[in-house]
Amino acid sequence: MVAVGALGEGGINELLSMQSRTGLSARMQAGSVEGIRTLMGYGYGAGDVTNYIESMAQADTVNRMFMMT
Repeated sequence: MVAVGALGEGGINELLSMQSRTGLSARMQAGSVEGIRTLMGYGYGAGDVTNYIESMAQADTVNRMFMMT
């Protein structure tokens, strides 16, 4: 389980909101949000990171990534 502090203020709500919009598991993505926030020196909030994850999971983005490989 990821500590709430690592997700930042409102992090759990952001993850659950992302889950409701995309179907991506909030529980599975919590570690990714924590990791990205840590790598960026906690300059990004959980909302910024979940928006990034959502954009990477969109069909057109995924299609472009697979076409490039």
